[in-house]
Amino acid sequence: MATKITISNLPATSSSSGADEFVLVQSNLTKKITNTNLFTSVTLTSPTLVTPALGVATATSVNKVAITAPATSATLTIADGKTLTCNNSITFAGTDATTMTFPSSNASIARTDAAQTFTGTQTFAGAVVGSVQSLSGPGAVNVTTVTTAFTSTATGNALTLADGVAGQLKAIVYVAEAAGADTGVLTPANFGNGTTITFNAVGESVLLQFLGTDWWIVSNNGATVA
Repeated sequence: MATKITISNLPATSSSSGADEFVLVQSNLTKKITNTNLFTSVTLTSPTLVTPALGVATATSVNKVAITAPATSATLTIADGKTLTCNNSITFAGTDATTMTFPSSNASIARTDAAQTFTGTQTFAGAVVGSVQSLSGPGAVNVTTVTTAFTSTATGNALTLADGVAGQLKAIVYVAEAAGADTGVLTPANFGNGTTITFNAVGESVLLQFLGTDWWIVSNNGATVA
């Protein structure tokens, strides 16, 4: 039994690129309808397309994935056989044409703006540079920088040092003075080697490490421990 199919709003101009095919599914029968006209500005509501070659297409979503069209153009490239999985919302920012290489095994990526805990042996090809506190006169030697550069303003400038965290290193260097008789006296909150460290001359320094509940001297260059 012949079935009459009517498709309206088809342009009369013939296509020079070949036939356009539609698939009609009716009563479990699949038939092809071939039209030799070029379709432009034709609206199809909920069509089923079987492996179509879309070419340049415009879409606001595909399989419930929203697509935001760029102002001019953009490229998303996924290598053959690879899978891209995003479990959280994330925004990437960086410099064009740069490549980021991730670890070869499952791992967490460290951030650079907060404290991190590293396991294993870390190898640095360049210098390891820590920030420096500039302290003039009496005050607190901080525990947030690697080094404190101390400048005295009088005799007996009182310096304090709070407890650190296990394994932390802290260097204090006497770099300048207001007068020749100036000194600085450092009193850590907890000090395993004594009570105070006195800096009597420019150039003196100590390197401390916090272990257990105390600061301990690792290296002493001329300072007086009492």
